[in-house]
Amino acid sequence: MMDRVLYWNCAGGIKSKIDYLREFVKGKNFNLIFISESDISERDVALVQIHSYDIILADTSLNGGKARMLCYVWHGLKHKKVRVSNAKLDITVIEVGNCRFVGVYIPFKLPEGITRTQFFKQIIAELANLSSTDKELMIGGDFNVDLNKPSSALDELENWALNSGLVNLVEKNVITRMRIVSTDSISRLETSTIDHIYTNFQKVDIKLENSISDHVFLVAEIPTSRSMSKKSKIVIRDWRNYSELVEEEFANRISQISPNSFTLESLTDLYKATLDVVAPLRVVRHHEDEIINTKVAALQKRRDRYLKKYKKTGQKKHLDLAKSFSCTLKKAVKKESRRVFQCKARSPNPNHFWAALNEKMGKFRDGTIELVIEGASVTDDQLLSDRFADFFIDKVNKLVPDKINSLSLVKPSNPIKISMKEIELAAKSLSNKKSFGIDGVPQNLLRDTIQLTIEPVHQIVNSFCMYGLPNHLKTARVIPLHKKASKMDISNYRPISNLSVFSKIYEKCLLSRLNDELADHEGDHQHGFRKNHSTETALLTLQSYMASALDNRTKGLVYSVDLSAAFDLLKPDKFFEMFKNKLSEGLLFCIMDFLVDRKFQVQLNECYSESKSLERGCVQGSILGPKLFSLYIAGLKESLETDEVKIVSYADDSYVVVTPKNQDPNSIKLLTEKTLASHIEFLRSIGMVVNESKTEIMWIGGDVSPFNAINIGDNEVSLTTSMKALGIHFQGNLAWDVQAEVAINKSKKLLSAFRFLRKYLTEKQFLKAASANYYGSVFYGATVWYHSLKQKFKKKLTSTHFRLLRTAKQDYKLKLKRTELTELCERATPEQWTRFITATRVIKIVRNRAPTDLYHILTQNYFEEKRNPHIGMFFDSSRTRKGQQSIQNRLMFMRSISYPWNSESELSNDLLRVIMKRTFYPYFKNNHDKVYNCF
Repeated sequence: MMDRVLYWNCAGGIKSKIDYLREFVKGKNFNLIFISESDISERDVALVQIHSYDIILADTSLNGGKARMLCYVWHGLKHKKVRVSNAKLDITVIEVGNCRFVGVYIPFKLPEGITRTQFFKQIIAELANLSSTDKELMIGGDFNVDLNKPSSALDELENWALNSGLVNLVEKNVITRMRIVSTDSISRLETSTIDHIYTNFQKVDIKLENSISDHVFLVAEIPTSRSMSKKSKIVIRDWRNYSELVEEEFANRISQISPNSFTLESLTDLYKATLDVVAPLRVVRHHEDEIINTKVAALQKRRDRYLKKYKKTGQKKHLDLAKSFSCTLKKAVKKESRRVFQCKARSPNPNHFWAALNEKMGKFRDGTIELVIEGASVTDDQLLSDRFADFFIDKVNKLVPDKINSLSLVKPSNPIKISMKEIELAAKSLSNKKSFGIDGVPQNLLRDTIQLTIEPVHQIVNSFCMYGLPNHLKTARVIPLHKKASKMDISNYRPISNLSVFSKIYEKCLLSRLNDELADHEGDHQHGFRKNHSTETALLTLQSYMASALDNRTKGLVYSVDLSAAFDLLKPDKFFEMFKNKLSEGLLFCIMDFLVDRKFQVQLNECYSESKSLERGCVQGSILGPKLFSLYIAGLKESLETDEVKIVSYADDSYVVVTPKNQDPNSIKLLTEKTLASHIEFLRSIGMVVNESKTEIMWIGGDVSPFNAINIGDNEVSLTTSMKALGIHFQGNLAWDVQAEVAINKSKKLLSAFRFLRKYLTEKQFLKAASANYYGSVFYGATVWYHSLKQKFKKKLTSTHFRLLRTAKQDYKLKLKRTELTELCERATPEQWTRFITATRVIKIVRNRAPTDLYHILTQNYFEEKRNPHIGMFFDSSRTRKGQQSIQNRLMFMRSISYPWNSESELSNDLLRVIMKRTFYPYFKNNHDKVYNCF
């Protein structure tokens, strides 16, 4: 049931008061917060997020409109939204169990073409409908009807409440709205009682608290047995002095130990003892009841004091002072919000800047998880960790209930030997993270001290090669990671394994040996977890296959297959059969020992679940896991690919292009069904589970497909006109209209968010944030789709780009030209950026000769002029406009690169980036003369 419900008219839109509201609700455990006069559209929701609350808008926000009533729902509350019959009314209805809560806003300005009497009757009719229920009711908000002024509207409202069995908690003569009105140099205080709360709850207390709005906060408290108190303190490690202390402290400790007495246990204890000194535990306390700071609280008290004096004495000087303090209070709240943000943003730690920025954008991350289990909200960490552990195990067992054949591993007669140099390189290549495994040793600590412990670590890792990993290093510390949708649903989480740092160094060494023994064994079709490969190269390859078919006027189909929990289903016994004759004895033993007898424990804050055994899977979050999975499904290409069938894969996502030589529709259908059947049969043979209902199939090569569906066994899958591949929306005719609309909508939403953020950020911070959050999101995969967009879509995206730059320069009156904005902000236009990133990608593909498929596609149209050796150029050999989308047919612009980029000389990534910038960014030549002249 409910604890506390808040009703508030924020007056003038919630965006300008969101920081004040966030601070007000901290620590007060509101379950529902109804905000009148919020003026928020769907695309602005991210700007007004409050930590631990979900947002529900009134139905007036549908079809792009603005909602003047919104509701914040604590995310630990199991609830549902109820639609009102008249979507033009600002009414939000939330049901929680056997209770119904309603937020109402009746505006002073009415919609056109309706009288106040007619409009009020619509409101009463809707309220009568909502109150016709057996549920307990609470209906509140700004009714714009003063309880102290007799009127026909008040009569209707009181009659409705009487007939519905509801009582108004707000009594007459209680002031809920105070406004200072100035007319002809005369100021007066205008008061009213227009905010009401009607309920049939048996015991409810109501409190009124002043706010920076001219309306008070109405807080309804309902007795309940459920406690939702928040933690007042947390324990963290203090890393502030780590870099200054770590080397000296560790050197002192290790000098006191004999080099021959090291074991894995003693070395682990040494690291943990050092950690407690260089990064000791400390308690961080939260003071969540402050509004924003003591200065703001003092201003609010002084304003309220003068208002009380005016009501008692009627003296105008008190009213004027209250009005003055009211204005000062609003300015102080805004100023304090900026100050707090800048304190975080200017920290030398860049993580603090991004954390502050994400908080302003409504993206919150913390260690708390709350789930709804069997209809009840669960927040206990110990209970949740056990539930997650059971869920992760049950999920796999339900998908594949069959047992794994046990393996009896024999210690190798010729174990592999890892050199000290390999150990050192592996340790230094670890990222500088503070994550740790079940042994509690952070990887940055071992990384920073490897020179002092290289000999014992070398001995320990080689003992792993001889005898296998110790059992406790096979236990993963699992953290549940939210994927998408509701955070209250346990099925929306996936496990991320944190392994011991000693295991990670061992894995890195094994990965290097594995790459040597099974070089490119994953197949040319695999773009996941491989050097010189990425989602971008996978998308470019898929696009080129489709464009080639369209260029040759060939018809066909493209399909994708969805796998369930693919990484968790790798069968160790099957892997052993695949590679027992392909790997050396010592490496095979190490790999199989890594895969078998695995365990995990789920950790939430300080609580661990019981240890659970894993019979299958390749350990998500490990270094070896992705490589082992790629090898495991590498046979997919051999089982499918022919001259008529092409496959592109990224990890467990696969996209197959079927274009048979026989263009008869029946032949196309039969070949696709045969290929799909072989695809599914192969996956099932290695223990994968195919979700046939999520299989997507798209027609290419013609405007209309000659048939509507494809048969997959006993199921029939309908054809689609577009298909989402790795986040990009492909259409069968490569038109990109769907992708353009998605990008434009995303750009508008982000532009609105960045306009809100501008008041908190300096220009430099703003452009930094835009580069990371705006361009990376809107133009993801632009090398694939942007150059082929229709001109109207390009204009819209370019226009949004320049509106973002105008926001950075605060050029709201359009005084600067677009060329000036580009120069001042040093940000390329979408067209320039797409050419830059495409040219950079193409050069890397040609120089590295990888990915192999893309390299062969590119070199079909590649040439060098005799007078310009090593300056590669491309010609367009396409016969149709659609054929130009194949990557080798749209690179005429690379003629402008004057540097011999395909020479044998060393061309670092940094140097390549400078070359591309000076070629495609006009502003770069003007603003970076020193860099430019060095060429």
